[in-house]
Amino acid sequence: MPQTNQHLISKLTWDTVFDSKAHGPALQDRLSDWSDFHLQQELSAVFDKFCPAAQTWRIQSLELDLGNIDFDHLETELAVKLRQQLNEKLISLMLYPHQYGSDIEILDEKRSHVQLIRYFLRNGVLPWNHQTNDGSLNQILTLQLQNNQEELLAMLKEAGLSAELLRRRMAWQFSEPNMVSIIMGMEPNVGGQIILFSNELTKIQQKERVVQASSTTDFKKNVWFWVLNYLLTERGTVFNRIQFMKSSIVQMAAHYNMQYDQLFELIELSVAKLSSSLSMQPDFILTLQLLSKENKLAQKKRVSVEVEEDHWLGLKILFLNQSLRRTAGNRTRFNDLVTVLSKRDKVRFKQLIVAFENNAEFWLPLIKDLSYHSLRIIFTAVNDSRSVILTESILFLNRLLGRVKEESDRNQLWCSGLMFLLEHKNESFNETAFLHALITVLAENKQHSAMVLLDQLLVVEVPTSLKTLRHTTLYQTLVSVFRMEISRMPGLQFKKHLQQLMELFHLQIKEGIKDRKGFELLKNKLENYIILQPKAFMEALKARPYQRSLELLLPLAITGKTYTALDFSTGRAWSSKADTRSEVETQASKAWLADLKNRPEQFLDFVKKELIVDTQLVWLQKMISFEGLSTMIGSQYPAQQSMMFVLVQFYQGLEFVSMSKVSAADLQYLLFKKVVKAWTSGNWKLITAENIWNELIWEICSKRGVTKSEFLRRMHAHQSMLPPVMQLTFKSLWAQDRSAVQERSSIQGRSAVQSDKSSQSKPVVTKSPAAAEQNNNRINEPISIRNAGLVLLNSYMVMLLRRLNLLDEKMAFCNQESQLAAVHYLQFLVTGQSHTEESFLPLNKLLCGISLSQPVKDGVSLSAEDQLLIEGLFQAVIAHWPSIGKCSMDGFRGNWLVRDGLLTEKEDRWELTVDKRAYDLLINRSPFSFSIIRHPWMDKPVHVHWPY
Repeated sequence: MPQTNQHLISKLTWDTVFDSKAHGPALQDRLSDWSDFHLQQELSAVFDKFCPAAQTWRIQSLELDLGNIDFDHLETELAVKLRQQLNEKLISLMLYPHQYGSDIEILDEKRSHVQLIRYFLRNGVLPWNHQTNDGSLNQILTLQLQNNQEELLAMLKEAGLSAELLRRRMAWQFSEPNMVSIIMGMEPNVGGQIILFSNELTKIQQKERVVQASSTTDFKKNVWFWVLNYLLTERGTVFNRIQFMKSSIVQMAAHYNMQYDQLFELIELSVAKLSSSLSMQPDFILTLQLLSKENKLAQKKRVSVEVEEDHWLGLKILFLNQSLRRTAGNRTRFNDLVTVLSKRDKVRFKQLIVAFENNAEFWLPLIKDLSYHSLRIIFTAVNDSRSVILTESILFLNRLLGRVKEESDRNQLWCSGLMFLLEHKNESFNETAFLHALITVLAENKQHSAMVLLDQLLVVEVPTSLKTLRHTTLYQTLVSVFRMEISRMPGLQFKKHLQQLMELFHLQIKEGIKDRKGFELLKNKLENYIILQPKAFMEALKARPYQRSLELLLPLAITGKTYTALDFSTGRAWSSKADTRSEVETQASKAWLADLKNRPEQFLDFVKKELIVDTQLVWLQKMISFEGLSTMIGSQYPAQQSMMFVLVQFYQGLEFVSMSKVSAADLQYLLFKKVVKAWTSGNWKLITAENIWNELIWEICSKRGVTKSEFLRRMHAHQSMLPPVMQLTFKSLWAQDRSAVQERSSIQGRSAVQSDKSSQSKPVVTKSPAAAEQNNNRINEPISIRNAGLVLLNSYMVMLLRRLNLLDEKMAFCNQESQLAAVHYLQFLVTGQSHTEESFLPLNKLLCGISLSQPVKDGVSLSAEDQLLIEGLFQAVIAHWPSIGKCSMDGFRGNWLVRDGLLTEKEDRWELTVDKRAYDLLINRSPFSFSIIRHPWMDKPVHVHWPY
């Protein structure tokens, strides 16, 4: 399996025809030598050029026709033709994926990792192309919970619903912090109660040993399994903590072969004993008491009529009675009822919300008790067609307020939004009107004018995470509100406001820039006015001209529409001044920069300290080419070379793209600016193939007044001029925008035409990944393992397992627990660790007769006697292999047992290929037998290929 840096190739095959039989062996030798030393370098050079570090490309198969090659010039021609063919094939495959009967899948880091977790849950192993530097399964899971929670939880719910084995694998393999985060994510309203119950039950087991669990850790893993069973398969309409506790205890009794009544009595006795000496949660004790009463009634066989609780009445009472919502339990129940009943009957739920009308005094205290999830549900109920964009508007505004360090009242913001929706529930309105209403209320609360607040919001530096297609639309809406406010201001007042800003700007230039950040904000404000209100700016400037100071703003601000607002002579003069430098000064600058180009560290230091305004960047762009900048960055940061190569091509392609208010040169400048920013800040994610599109769209659409649709349309028309990588990421962006447009149209159409049927939620058909492969458990790709050397100890395995009392006299495992434990005992031989993630144990599972799809626990508890037994085994192994000389236990593990390999499943066997090391020649002198491993409990033998 060739591995080229971060690139992996599952299988590579040569298909050669040679016209000289006599030279056949020589050809084979030369091909082998070239493949061993040069092939990986050639492949890596091409892959690095095409595939950015932040992406994962999956290509099912690729066939290269190298044509005829001269035997005498074999190595030279191989390198040239391989690169040429691979370049052409990758370009064709990216642009025309179905032309060759193959396909390419491009994943960003988030999607790639979610699919990796799904693959593990389904198969019990990580895919062969998993890279070590991505981290372990739980490390990847932690990052996804932080950065991509919504998509991850959707996948986990889908997987958990499909099969019990997958739920068991989640519970056994996911770490405790990850399980807590997953439960809280799945059940935002009642997750706290569930975590409390699991902790209290574990505490009881730890202190009183109610059941015969092998360890507290093992018991807690089972508790998580019972929790997932209830949440994903048993839960009713509204979360019922009594039924939840009963379900968990019933599952616990079944697992440990006990009667439910007997186990419940033991738990009650333990709680009574511990409550006096140990702090127990009151909610847990209360729930246990209520369940106890229910059990006693059942035992006495009293006939009772089950009356279904009127949940709708309960929800209405909680809406109306603030005092009832003060307790945490009722507040949780309130949010849970909102979630469940909104799904059960949308029309009835909407009628309930609308009946309360737009009374801020009623809603403001109520919103304090609603979770974000519940607020989204209420917004959707009032206005289904625009709920997503409206809730995102509130979140976006809240984030921007945080960036300008303005304290925003989250409850007031949501309340204002809801009041607007209820007031206009039967009217049509647009997002601009909604956002304007929010800005007006915020400004009044802060005793600002809307103009002052908008001034602050529109000049703040927006983080990369907010520069998406959706947020670009929201920002443009905010600009529209800004224009509305300007149009409402009296002309003289606005002119005076502009003159004050210009005077302040002039003074900062004149006296020296002391507050760099404040100066940047002031400059951004003036640039906004130049772009949005060029005529007003000109009138203000004529009254108090600070031309020399304002030249710092002009090269970028005076373009397109803005330039036409100036009189020709003034515009011409300013643009000339921006471009004019003495020839001597220009030549000196070029010579100085040429010298700095050979010293990228000093150049970077200069850029960080000296560049303040865009004019200086414009000057820098004229003095140094984009290719020169790319070369400097590549020499200082080799890991960025492949992306810089793509961006150079992108920069050249932008030369052919222009828009109504933005020229090709403007686009190139913005790309230059973003690369410089990434370099100076060290934030290389800014210029990944996906993010650079978002950055450009944000700058062009939000700052230059170009509509998003025009930007996408113009880029779509010229995409053939762009490098393949940028074409691919643009296609994804284009598809995302088309999908959003269709979704909005669909929602609006459904809202207009099917309002009478809105109570019926549209079924979503999802394909369960586990169910899809239920009838095909065979893994068709190789499995990468890290403990291939374990097969050396094959002759000792049966003896070890018997002495550990895991096997009976008939050479079978005593029980399933023994079989699962054996997996970790074998891993302890390899690493000396008793706890290992399942993804590292596929070979162990096969050697213990466990299918790869069956989950195993995350570890085993070894006694001191067990460890002494294993040490004795190592001493015996080393003593029987004198050729390796004196060797410690850890030395033997590192030299022989911790070894990479590939497992491949065939129809009647497993094949294991072990990576070769130079000293493997010593295996010839070993007394071990491992070529074919077949124990009585194994379904298929393992055929070992160890090229020693």
